[in-house]
Amino acid sequence: MRIRTAVLLALALSALAPFAEEPDAQIRALVTALGADEVEVRESAERDLLALGEPARERLQAEMENASDPEIRSRLGRVLRRLDIPKWKDSLAEALQAAKARGKLVIVVQVGANEARGFGSFMQMTTELESVTQSLSGCELVWEGPSKPGAEGQPAMPRDTFEASMDRFDGHQGLRDIRIWFLTSEGKVRHMLQGWWGEARLNAEIARARDFLALPVTEVRERRAAIIDELNAEFAASSCGNARRHLGPWQCSAVGCVSQRLSMIYAAGSELLDRDVTEGFPEPWAPGTGPAAIRRR
Repeated sequence: MRIRTAVLLALALSALAPFAEEPDAQIRALVTALGADEVEVRESAERDLLALGEPARERLQAEMENASDPEIRSRLGRVLRRLDIPKWKDSLAEALQAAKARGKLVIVVQVGANEARGFGSFMQMTTELESVTQSLSGCELVWEGPSKPGAEGQPAMPRDTFEASMDRFDGHQGLRDIRIWFLTSEGKVRHMLQGWWGEARLNAEIARARDFLALPVTEVRERRAAIIDELNAEFAASSCGNARRHLGPWQCSAVGCVSQRLSMIYAAGSELLDRDVTEGFPEPWAPGTGPAAIRRR
């Protein structure tokens, strides 16, 4: 009986062997494609490897360590880093629950209907720009907008075009319809941004939000006030601050007006500091309609 059972088990395992080897063969083929001459083939292979998800991590790590082609090694490294990006949660309650265990930063991205077309670009930034994916690592993410991240038909641009476009995101686009909230694991506001911002600024503000998360509210308020003073001084020292005829801080992309735009957003966020948003977020602040300190000048 034992012999018969052993034989049957051996036969079953041998029958399953081709299926066990198939994932490895698929990964190997995709890894090879990462070094293809055609950029479209390389991009497609990278997306397919990322889609394999966490179960493939160990094999991808081994492939990267053994790869002699710099292109393959670079792309495998990017796939592994993107596997570390937290998945977008379906609700704020779910994100807060996940954040409480480790005291993580919770980031909520709200997109109004007027900026629906821009959400694909933002999602691309959070998944394809390596510095942003690293900044987001360890955060819990929530999306509130016209379409969920990763939805079918999500617009995307070629990587080179997309990376170049990030330089144009300096906060004057989407001021009325884009808000990014940085919350404690209890759902209290520590920081807030409005509008589309580029790679460098988004990374800087995520870093600041992490710092704010570790400080008492009184110290956060003091630091925010100091930052506002610095930003206003940058504006006053700029040619924008001395111009008689000027587009104003809402349209101008010069350094001085970008600083003033950011200082106004900081001032609006300071008024909401430590606000509990678990029962709902405040109404959007529109440029020119907020507190006197941040009204359009």
